[in-house]
Amino acid sequence: MWTLVKNGSIVETIEKPRDMRIDGALHSSQIFTQWSDNERAEVGLIPVANDGQEKDEKFYVNTSEVVYSDGNSVRRITNTPKDVDSVKAVLQSEVNQTLRRFLSQTDWVVVRKTETDEDVPANIAKWRSDLRTKAAALESSINSKSSISDLEALTVPQSEGATPEFNDWPKLGS
Repeated sequence: MWTLVKNGSIVETIEKPRDMRIDGALHSSQIFTQWSDNERAEVGLIPVANDGQEKDEKFYVNTSEVVYSDGNSVRRITNTPKDVDSVKAVLQSEVNQTLRRFLSQTDWVVVRKTETDEDVPANIAKWRSDLRTKAAALESSINSKSSISDLEALTVPQSEGATPEFNDWPKLGS
């Protein structure tokens, strides 16, 4: 990302390389890849450095503004936590959708039991029960959290190589 600066003010923010006219001269998009930062600066193109980073939009509203000061363009990123109850509702909905998706894979076996009285295989019955237990545990865990950081922690691994609690659903065994 670059800014086009004239007389100490940002005239335009450029998200990605493209052809552009600067001071009446047409430049191909190669101005962004073939020219050095110093050469671009001579025509007013300044690279934008990030100050901060965007966070997961499930939990935060990310906003940014690009400012120019002392010869530098900086994108200041602000992360505002979303409302805890709203995020809880979204997470709860995701748990319910995931549970339905998993259960739907073996619903036919339950229908078959109803229609033909053929037993549901034990591994499938156990898996379906384990799924419901996991969903209830996640629901309880979500409801017990009082901050965005606590809710966010459910979705990130707690150690290297670990599966986040939110994504650690039982597997169908044989």
